[in-house]
Amino acid sequence: MENPEDIVKTEAAPDDGKLAAVENELHELRSELTALRDLFSRRLMNDKQKAELIQTLTAGANFACIEPFLYDLILLLDRIDGSDDELVQSVQEELMEILERRGVEKIEVASEFDPRLCKAVRVVESEDAGAMRIGGVLRSGYTFAGRVVRPAEVVVIKPKKPDEPEESTVQ
Repeated sequence: MENPEDIVKTEAAPDDGKLAAVENELHELRSELTALRDLFSRRLMNDKQKAELIQTLTAGANFACIEPFLYDLILLLDRIDGSDDELVQSVQEELMEILERRGVEKIEVASEFDPRLCKAVRVVESEDAGAMRIGGVLRSGYTFAGRVVRPAEVVVIKPKKPDEPEESTVQ
């Protein structure tokens, strides 16, 4: 009669061929799992990039649709700006409030010329100007959602170039 422990040891002892096959299959599964993880990560990153692109394109399309309307309203503000009529001033203030509530902002012009926000419509030379700076605002500029609808139209003061010394002729 066989010892029960010998039977368990014989049944529990795996065959070397079977062990190698299981290890090989395990290795293949790990490789496949790694490949699937990489694929998942790439697709997830690709989806994020597509979502950002869609968001950028949507914002650009929205701006393209609303920009002409905003520009026309800004031209209307220019026409009624500086009026002495109390009703016209009230309408101008209310129109500006409406635009501000909708995200339109008036460009705050600094003393230094910024070509992204300002358009130089006149240049004046000055001897006491150290660098290009803004001398005055002719028309206000406006932005919407971080984009310039109309740049501020400004007078730029630039340093006067020193006169070229006359060339002396050597005789």
